[in-house]
Amino acid sequence: MAKKPDAAPPAPAEQRVFALVHPITHDDRTWDTIELPPPTLAHVIYGEARAKGTMARVHQLSFMSGVPVEAVRSLKLRDMRAVLAWFAELDKTASGEAQIEPGEATFELGTPLTSNGVTIAHLTVREPDLNASIVAEKFADKPYQGIAAMLAQLSGHPIAVIHKLTMADLARIEAWFVPFVDATGSMDAGGAT
Repeated sequence: MAKKPDAAPPAPAEQRVFALVHPITHDDRTWDTIELPPPTLAHVIYGEARAKGTMARVHQLSFMSGVPVEAVRSLKLRDMRAVLAWFAELDKTASGEAQIEPGEATFELGTPLTSNGVTIAHLTVREPDLNASIVAEKFADKPYQGIAAMLAQLSGHPIAVIHKLTMADLARIEAWFVPFVDATGSMDAGGAT
């Protein structure tokens, strides 16, 4: 049985309220703050499925906050930088070193998941194989959907459960995958020719 990685999980992040430098409006409603939960893989996939680049982030923030896309589009860049800084801060708190073990690793989740009323506090992930790489490649134009599909296959959990992973927990798991995957996301031959 594989040992758990040495890094302790981060404490679950709380929702964060951002005071906006300039209120945003849509129809008859005005927002002078925007409240966001810690981002999950589902949030990122939601945006990625609807657009690319900045518009993907707009859809993601709309989905996370409940603020209409039309209003989110008018966020000032200073406000967006504050949100992105918080996202980066969450990733830093989660990026402990994972012990690489042959075959699999078990991660204690900073934010436990639930599936059919069962709490999942640890996620065991098998080392990626070619089947996992093939699954991920099916989503070449939507990389986070590919990551979710690959993690579902390698953990044995349904994709709906994997979508609930916080981006901070995902960062820790991705750090473990780095030695197995090259910069293009395809399986590396490990130096063999």
